[in-house]
Amino acid sequence: MEARYSRHVRFAPIGPEGQARLASATAVVVGLGGLGGGVAELLARAGVGCIRLVDGDVVEWSNLGRQILYTEEDCQHSVPKAVAAARRLGLVNSQLRYEPLVRYVDRGTVEATVGGAGVVIDGTDNLETRYILNDACLKLGIPWVYGACVASLGMTFTVLPGQGPCLRCFVSHPPPPGTLPSGETVGILGPAPAAVAALETAQGLRVLLGKAGPTDTALKHVDVWEGYLATLQFDRADGCPACVRRDFSFLEGRGGVPPGPDHECSRD
Repeated sequence: MEARYSRHVRFAPIGPEGQARLASATAVVVGLGGLGGGVAELLARAGVGCIRLVDGDVVEWSNLGRQILYTEEDCQHSVPKAVAAARRLGLVNSQLRYEPLVRYVDRGTVEATVGGAGVVIDGTDNLETRYILNDACLKLGIPWVYGACVASLGMTFTVLPGQGPCLRCFVSHPPPPGTLPSGETVGILGPAPAAVAALETAQGLRVLLGKAGPTDTALKHVDVWEGYLATLQFDRADGCPACVRRDFSFLEGRGGVPPGPDHECSRD
């Protein structure tokens, strides 16, 4: 294990204490496509002790161009993505705990899905689910990292409950389905989700290490085809329906994360 994480430990912002903290942390990845699959593998290679893998879909042929966890055999057998991801990551790092959840996240399942996490990282492909994650994470006081990709473009920012804006501060309600470009309408360039997954994972690690702050809430926008990265800082919106009247005092002394349900990852 010392050899496995030696480069991480030599990175000053992590060091041996930070690596030990990652080993005892729980991360939840919701959506295991191009974004979530990349995030999950980077978290596993970073040594995050328990990774909850959430997706209700199965592996399809159209996934293989950008979704790095899956194989042709997974497609042939229509393996659930959560199951295939856990199997693949077990080969990458067998010392960690993986909890595959074959489910879609909705308002009825979201709190049980993310409860007890140190961070939730978005790998979904629709705004409706992201707003559900946003509202639940604010309610539970769990930091979460938003990410999205289309064509060669991507964006990400971190929501820190009680410390900055949330998704609804940026856009208060999701636009009607079908009004925004999607992978089905304009495609996705393979490197785009890889780039956003790297940014999301770095933000997730900062959260787990207790190093995330106000600058992390800035929106980062990348175009991998044109080769640029821009940053936009925005503030919490007055009257935000998710932030307004939230009392985050319960986070004091808990490191920002309330106790959650008895998932495999939240034991010990």
